[in-house]
Amino acid sequence: MWIIKDWGGINGVDDSSTLELIQEFLSKTEPSFNRIASTSKIGSFMFPEKYFIYDSRVAYALNWIILSENAGNRFFPIPEGRNSKMLAFDMNVLIRLKNIDLYKSSEIERLDNRLYIKNKDKVTYVSTKKAYSEMSRLIQTISRQLWTDEKSEVLYYTEMLLFSIADREIFNDITDRIRIEIK
Repeated sequence: MWIIKDWGGINGVDDSSTLELIQEFLSKTEPSFNRIASTSKIGSFMFPEKYFIYDSRVAYALNWIILSENAGNRFFPIPEGRNSKMLAFDMNVLIRLKNIDLYKSSEIERLDNRLYIKNKDKVTYVSTKKAYSEMSRLIQTISRQLWTDEKSEVLYYTEMLLFSIADREIFNDITDRIRIEIK
């Protein structure tokens, strides 16, 4: 609980339900996305060669790199975060704007479906059920390309690099590169 509450700064959590979620996280190959930022902290501390911390900054930075470099067409769900710069330039909005044609509807009545966006997002986003394992594979691949020493064996070097650039370098890149023209 120290890792989550004190080190991770996540207060107000119920200890017993958190411990259950941690057990579930460590025992499943496809961990639940429920409180993934908290549970993955424990996994990363215990087994850094296998787990990384899946939090809003890491997903935000990785999604921007994929989006801005046209490096793929599938994006990772972003857990709720509190960072004001990331909230100001919501990555989900940027992703949807870049893929605006997917979200268009030729029939106005289809927009009455309350699950319209959720259904369209299924094409754009990795499901929450697969998000952790897919991001893990991507971070492992990136780690092997970034680091040539023992850093390539543990995921937290790449994860912390993504975390550290999210609200400065990524923010600056977004504000330097994004211009929207409304017709």
